[in-house]
Amino acid sequence: GATQETPGGPWKIEYTYKLTGQQAHKNKGSAGAVGEKDPLSDSINITVTDATGDMTTGSLTVTVHDDGPKIGALEGASMKVDESGEASYQAKVDINDFLTVAAGADGEAGRTYKLTLGEGAGEDLKAIVDGQVYDIELTLNGEGNKVSGTADGKEIFYVSVDEKGEVYLSLTGNGSLKHLDDTSVDEGLKLEGIGVQVTVKDGDGDEASTNVDLDLSIKDDGPAIGALGGASMEVDESGEASYQAKVDINDFLTVDAGADGEAGRT
Repeated sequence: GATQETPGGPWKIEYTYKLTGQQAHKNKGSAGAVGEKDPLSDSINITVTDATGDMTTGSLTVTVHDDGPKIGALEGASMKVDESGEASYQAKVDINDFLTVAAGADGEAGRTYKLTLGEGAGEDLKAIVDGQVYDIELTLNGEGNKVSGTADGKEIFYVSVDEKGEVYLSLTGNGSLKHLDDTSVDEGLKLEGIGVQVTVKDGDGDEASTNVDLDLSIKDDGPAIGALGGASMEVDESGEASYQAKVDINDFLTVDAGADGEAGRT
């Protein structure tokens, strides 16, 4: 609107510029190209006419700064598997449950998920394959959606993520992890340094990323042993030939060595 405080005095013109929807900014997807770094300007021509018909022209420039997405990571993305049986060989978690996302005025257009390996990931991990101990090597595939732990050329476990953000920790049964505490049959072994990088994209292509650390552990599987009845022996005093009897006690045992295999008996 236009107002004149005193007759014959200067006029004051006030303008209102209101956004009714998102604007198509040029710097799509550029790192940091949001806010003042990604402006969009609009020039409005103005013509003023006085009471005698005299006119003057000018312009008003309005600058709209882009609004980019924001994303953060929460703690607690944990998974645990157990070597004691195939039913417990796999665990999963939805990584989206551990994100804070604000898509901004342009709205969310999609998310992508890639696994990451931190410095020192997989150090000191060992596996038992066919009774032998081997170092474990962690490798990330080219697509970024699977980390494999291999020993002696065999995949022992893997971590994977799908296009929806569901992350899986899986044992293959090709071998077992060597746990450090040999006094415990239910010890958990941590898999350090594995995470998920999540990138969110808004409606005009701006991106923001964060990394969610995964809390992964594999529980040990210990041996089980039981005794059967019937381990009997009989000797006879009637002669030296019957002075001794023997039995193989192993014939009267039930033994489940577990995923690590049997290393010996005493």
